[in-house]
Amino acid sequence: MSSKAALLVEGNVAGNTADRYVFSLTMLNYIYDFLLSSIYPPNTHPEDLDDIPEHLAAEDSIPQEEVSNSILHEIMRSSAESDNYDIREPKDLTLSHLKSLYEKNLHSHVIQIMRKYRARVKLTGEDMYSHQDPNVAWKAGSAHKLDYICALGNTLGIHAALTNTRVNDEYEFILHPKPAKQFSGKYAQLGFDQAASLLYIGSRPGEEVYLCMVPTDTLLPSFDTPPPVGLCTGSTTLSPDHARILTIFICYCLSLMADATGVCCIEPYI
Repeated sequence: MSSKAALLVEGNVAGNTADRYVFSLTMLNYIYDFLLSSIYPPNTHPEDLDDIPEHLAAEDSIPQEEVSNSILHEIMRSSAESDNYDIREPKDLTLSHLKSLYEKNLHSHVIQIMRKYRARVKLTGEDMYSHQDPNVAWKAGSAHKLDYICALGNTLGIHAALTNTRVNDEYEFILHPKPAKQFSGKYAQLGFDQAASLLYIGSRPGEEVYLCMVPTDTLLPSFDTPPPVGLCTGSTTLSPDHARILTIFICYCLSLMADATGVCCIEPYI
């Protein structure tokens, strides 16, 4: 492209060779700018870094290795102390032992253990709660800082997803059935195999709502042995036929509520 433009200008411009050369470069710059403006939107074409003034140029970021070394240098007493962690003798500590050291204000003793050993916190039976203990009541807002909780109620219906106040401007339920959406409760104890039993119907702020089809055997009074936590032998979605039946049933229920301007749950039904 550049050679053709230069030959064209040289063949149509009179004058010495130097004038033709300068004029050829000028035409090439015009052609270059025209091509850039046709390819890139305004103010988005590449800029030559050599044309940027030094006071506008930004320096490269600090390497992560240099940042890590600076942090270790501040907290370690010597450079050798940061290198011998992997070769220290491992030592198991229980939470009950650490608790006793804390209650006795033996902070310096704990620091010495951390500097001398490769300490590992070991959980014992006293440090754990059994999820099957009938005397344990889980609460998400407790001081235990639970990051996952799955609670199963008795005779719960769709009212569990509704607000319990007559006027709640912040409440929103988005009804959007998705028969192909999987239930991601890998730690959930639903009391039965999660395969082919759940239908996603919508969401509310911070929560997803599923309809769950429970096997009849699970609802019998004689049922007292739940399966392992998170048991799922296949896809959690319902069969296409069952998903269509439930979706049409939801549409039918909504048709009966055509005159309703709002729905709330004050008295749970059975």
